[in-house]
Amino acid sequence: MERQRGNLLPVTLFLTFRFIESNIPPTNNLAEQTICKVVIDRKVTQGARSDWGNRRQKRFWSVLATCEQRGANVTSFLKNCVDALLHGRTPPQLILN
Repeated sequence: MERQRGNLLPVTLFLTFRFIESNIPPTNNLAEQTICKVVIDRKVTQGARSDWGNRRQKRFWSVLATCEQRGANVTSFLKNCVDALLHGRTPPQLILN
């Protein structure tokens, strides 16, 4: 069965310009801006050289991005995490219930 090429154009145009009729942004600038700091850090530091270091960096950048998205102070959040660890308390949560 041969696909008719004439029928693909309307579907392609619909998918290409779908963002116009919805709340989908026409670019992926938000995604690029989100990972920009991570990419620059990896370039400057040459990345982690171990699995442990890679996990640590992923967690740090995840916490940083989440705090930034929620308008939370990163320094205060990390201080509260360390205080909770030192005093045997439950650490603060970034995940919303």
